[in-house]
Amino acid sequence: MISNKYDLLVLDPAWAYGSSVKMHQQVGAVYKTSKPKDWYDWDLLSLCHKHSMIWIWTTGPKLNECLLLAKAWGLVYTGSQFVWKKGNRKLNSPLSFMSQCEYVMCFRPKKSAKWPFKKLSHPGNFLDVPAGKHSAKPEQFQDLLEEMYGSSLDFCELFARRYRPGWDCVGNELNGTIEDFLAGVPMNLR
Repeated sequence: MISNKYDLLVLDPAWAYGSSVKMHQQVGAVYKTSKPKDWYDWDLLSLCHKHSMIWIWTTGPKLNECLLLAKAWGLVYTGSQFVWKKGNRKLNSPLSFMSQCEYVMCFRPKKSAKWPFKKLSHPGNFLDVPAGKHSAKPEQFQDLLEEMYGSSLDFCELFARRYRPGWDCVGNELNGTIEDFLAGVPMNLR
């Protein structure tokens, strides 16, 4: 099993959008998606200290699924979040309404301990950064976490699509599946 424990985890789940066959085909051509029911039995808490903070990216249509998934993992919503305004994006989607923002919600283990580290700063709740390639999240978010909490903590990103210095990163496009990572399969994390 996993021996690493992390102070901060960031997840960018590959949410499946079943409302439109065309949308699902477009997203599926970029990366493999799946449904949260496939993730419910993951032992995410095995990666957490009792004081860990877990940040999960979601979109408006997936907010409820995000909350249900977090509950299944034994997490509670802290009431904190960031809203990423993706800049002036052309809305070219088969969905009837496509938001120009995404959310990253903060959770903690249900039986959490007090955060043992000093928060260094709080930059506010808005990220106003233009969108990059499809589904890529802004590096500025992890910069903000390091600014808020310090860069000496143990960081992990699940569903990662690129490596980040100082972070353990796991994702299908990098090094393997999260299921393998949770099962302790050796993989290059940085």
